[in-house]
Amino acid sequence: MKRWMAVSFLGLLAFLALAAPKVDYEVELYKAHYSVNPDGTYEARIQVVKRLLTPNGVQEEAQASMTYSEKLQSLEVLEAYTLKKDGSKIPVPKDRIFVQAPPETQDAPTFSDNKVVKVVFPQVGVGDAVSITWRLVQKKPYFPGQFYATDIEPINEVVKHAELVVDAPAPMKLAWKKRGDPELGDYQVKEETKDGRHRITATFSRAEPIPLEPGMVDPVQVSPALTVTTFPSWEAIGTAYWARAKDKAKVTPAIQKLADEVAGGAQGLEAAKKLYEWEAKNIRYVALELGIGGYVPQSAEQVLNQRYGDCKGYVTLLQALLAAKGIRSEPVLIRLGEDYGLLPAPTPEQFNHAILYLPDHDLYLDPTARYAPFGVLVLGDLSKPVVIAGDAPRLSHTPSGDPKRDQYHEAQTFTLKKDASLKGEGTITTKGYVEAQWRILFARVPQVALPQVAQSLLAQFGEGGSGSLEITPPGDLDRPFVITAKWTSPSLAPAGSTLTLGHVPTGLSLFPIKALAPFAAPEKRRFPVSVGAFRAEYEKTLRFPEGYRAKLLPQDVSLDNDAGHVEAHFALADEGLRAQLTLVVKKDVYAPEEYPALRKLFNTAMAAMNQPIVLQKQ
Repeated sequence: MKRWMAVSFLGLLAFLALAAPKVDYEVELYKAHYSVNPDGTYEARIQVVKRLLTPNGVQEEAQASMTYSEKLQSLEVLEAYTLKKDGSKIPVPKDRIFVQAPPETQDAPTFSDNKVVKVVFPQVGVGDAVSITWRLVQKKPYFPGQFYATDIEPINEVVKHAELVVDAPAPMKLAWKKRGDPELGDYQVKEETKDGRHRITATFSRAEPIPLEPGMVDPVQVSPALTVTTFPSWEAIGTAYWARAKDKAKVTPAIQKLADEVAGGAQGLEAAKKLYEWEAKNIRYVALELGIGGYVPQSAEQVLNQRYGDCKGYVTLLQALLAAKGIRSEPVLIRLGEDYGLLPAPTPEQFNHAILYLPDHDLYLDPTARYAPFGVLVLGDLSKPVVIAGDAPRLSHTPSGDPKRDQYHEAQTFTLKKDASLKGEGTITTKGYVEAQWRILFARVPQVALPQVAQSLLAQFGEGGSGSLEITPPGDLDRPFVITAKWTSPSLAPAGSTLTLGHVPTGLSLFPIKALAPFAAPEKRRFPVSVGAFRAEYEKTLRFPEGYRAKLLPQDVSLDNDAGHVEAHFALADEGLRAQLTLVVKKDVYAPEEYPALRKLFNTAMAAMNQPIVLQKQ
């Protein structure tokens, strides 16, 4: 539960990102050689050798695994062994090679033909190396006549030698593109065409790891990468997807009947909202990886009949329902997460999710996000390059976060007792992606676990103690999402004639100002930081103990800069102190050169709430 509690709409799991490099292993050798056929099938031989440098490296890397599709691919281990420090080689026994269902499909194995081959290396110790060579055969291409492969070298790894070789028929018109710079490591690329074959060889090495930074974008976005592809453009990927998906969104009699029943007399966006919410309540998500199903959706009627589907199925069903009411929509290929860039060259590997675009309303919908209100994208969908598939495929961009729409509001009342203990109650309301994120998170928490959630929040961010939470049912999209909190906290200061509080109390908060600390910790940044645009408002009333008056109060604070705005006001009220703070963050992602302004903004907000309060008994 604590891991869950570290999540907020700023992506607090970034707390776990290391500010200093930690080298548990080195990649001594990585070789991937692809021999490609004219129809897009291929054979690949992949060798990986890692030197394990720490006990944690042994724990994490003394086994290797690879996933493949039984219908489309075959996979075998050609050689696997442990190489001891003294040079002796210990082969992996055959009974230490396992074929399993992927963890994410074990609850529903019939919905996936994916399998994982897992290899456990014997007698591995610190300083030893593990080596494995795979043979992967693509028996049927995902896209006939097309080939694509991307090599990414994570910035926090030492790579002594990496090599990607693609050998294909010259008429396939292979192209390649790379990204990176000398400081992060760069690829050396050679090309040759001989005897009707086009061969591309790329090599890479990096002697030192690059530290990750708290709150940074997905390291994939900034890591050196090289893509080899036959797709001439991003639009061509949209065309290839649409060629297989177009007929899946047909308006059948069953689809038309349902659309009429759900929409009633509604038209336009009102009808779209009804259809979106019906799907959210009645279709459940199931990952489907059956052969080419990773790229080709099931038909809308099939999703309707079985009442489940993956993201592509959700999109196809909603697309058909909308079409039944005369509303145009187009499928959108997107990368969900905190990677805001594109791979070096057009490749389907860029995308891991599908959403929907309504061109007549310039509106994006993510029907898989069942807890997101109509017209709201989750944070992982915002500010993303996308390919809109359809009759006119094109590269586009999803909207960014907007502080006018994406908001967090917290109103709290604290009663401070003479022994400096606290009793508090509060209400939290949210809007936009902030609301969607908290609906999603609370949907995972059983009602009986809410007291534990409250206690964890108080322990991690507040003043300790215990409390309770009441929430609007996350799936009830017709009602505002409201969290009501009550709590008690132990003594904050020694009891006496003078009570000194070191800061404005935090209480039971889902997004306390102090949670900004990891994002403002580095003095400077090398990589972009992902925060999500938002507006957060805090209203706090601190009731003084009877007979006590204020001796020292916090000072007002105000700052406007390129990153945003923060303003804090403190004033005496009839019963004690009233504190108000507003924080506005303008952008989802800040580049390194923009970070100083963001850091100043966050530090100013934290300093405002970290001012002492001194009360004197009269």
